[in-house]
Amino acid sequence: MQNKIEETINNLKNGIDVRKQLISLRNDVRSETEYKNEDFIFLKEYLNHEDPKVRKNAALIIGELELDEVFDILFFTYLNEEQLFIRDSLLKALSYFDLSAKIDILEKRLVVLNALIHSDQSKHYLKEQRMIKSILHGYMQNKKHKFVGLDKDYTMILTTLRNHQEIVSDSLININTKKNSLGIAVKEKSLRYIMQNHCFRDILFPIIKTNSWDVEVLSDKIVSSTLNQFLMKVHEGEETFRFRLVINSSHDINIKKLCDLIETKSKSKLTNNPSDYEIELYIKESKANEALIYVKLMCINDFRFAYREQFLATSINPVVAATIMQYIVPYIKENSDVLDPFCGVGTMLIERNYIENTHFMMGVDYYGEAINKAKRNTQLANCQIHYVQRDILTFAHQHLFDEIITNMPSHSRAMELENTYDGFFKKMIQLLIDGGYAFLHTSEIGLIKKNLKKYKAYFNLVDEIVILKGNKQTTCLFIIQKNEN
Repeated sequence: MQNKIEETINNLKNGIDVRKQLISLRNDVRSETEYKNEDFIFLKEYLNHEDPKVRKNAALIIGELELDEVFDILFFTYLNEEQLFIRDSLLKALSYFDLSAKIDILEKRLVVLNALIHSDQSKHYLKEQRMIKSILHGYMQNKKHKFVGLDKDYTMILTTLRNHQEIVSDSLININTKKNSLGIAVKEKSLRYIMQNHCFRDILFPIIKTNSWDVEVLSDKIVSSTLNQFLMKVHEGEETFRFRLVINSSHDINIKKLCDLIETKSKSKLTNNPSDYEIELYIKESKANEALIYVKLMCINDFRFAYREQFLATSINPVVAATIMQYIVPYIKENSDVLDPFCGVGTMLIERNYIENTHFMMGVDYYGEAINKAKRNTQLANCQIHYVQRDILTFAHQHLFDEIITNMPSHSRAMELENTYDGFFKKMIQLLIDGGYAFLHTSEIGLIKKNLKKYKAYFNLVDEIVILKGNKQTTCLFIIQKNEN
């Protein structure tokens, strides 16, 4: 390899097939580490070559080799390059160097580019603009805005689990709500009150709607809307906000172009930064083919599940757990003794604790890692829950329980699940008081029904509620009561 590089260098110095030799050299130096930088200083001569592609490849090699001796010449070449299609490559080459002393120059160039975006050469200006922004992002610590609108009243959409809008609406006491495809609409209510509810996923604020799906129209609508005024009203900080764009539509939308248009038309008050964004612009297609435009504010501190510091891959989503709790409210009573036989990291018990006072709560799990994580989460939630590392099938307790509530195991081998579910129903006979309830959430619907039939002398199915319904998996909540003797 070293001999090949030496041969390529000699060919370049002799001006033999320069463009081809530069491409070959660039590929070779990427895989070769045994070379001296001074061997490549001569490449600076090609930064003045008449062929722009030669200038481009020479610059990229200089950058990748970080030839500090050539930096000033390389930067001068970028500033004076007239061929727009290689300016972003020159910037890429420069990005390998320390550019902290050149930030002011790059920022001024960015201002110029913002004014040139709509010219005939917009494609090349956009590439250069994106490259400068990428460079600047590495040198500037993005300042986050502070959300200050917790006590203001808003019209908002609370997104919910699919088909569970009604139960979430019922949990919002004394609030007028209206069901829609995303969840429920809430009018003029403070966030401080709303944030006490655990049953919604996200908060979306409606901005504007339009009948057009053309990116020019969409960008115009967003930029000319009240979005910026709204953002400044509820945040402290500068007028520029970093955003990412999410679109849920059957239309073929050029997302990249739409983001560029939003950024340009807003004069960079809205800056596309999908890896570090403060707001999410969400565009959804309505049944009437309208583009409904919402904003999600990432600066809102959502402390609802701050207790859930520890989790496992199999842990139940806390919003799912909280939604389940709303369905069991009619069947629980104050000061109950509650058991979770497959407690995992404690989410079900912690959420159960929020809806009604209990006398005693216990979590059992076979896995020590789960128990340790559950103890930590419970401490953060300021709950009193006793945890035991044990296989529930061999577990015994001196007192019976009023409730058994759990997210049942799944995704194990078929025979292993059969034995677990059968053994668990036998154990419920021993652990649950007569008239007590078991609230079982599972994707193994057939196994629950099989054991309900097998142990029908002991248990009665009160209700079966679909919680999650998808193409690959459906989960249900089974509300089961133990028969009275």
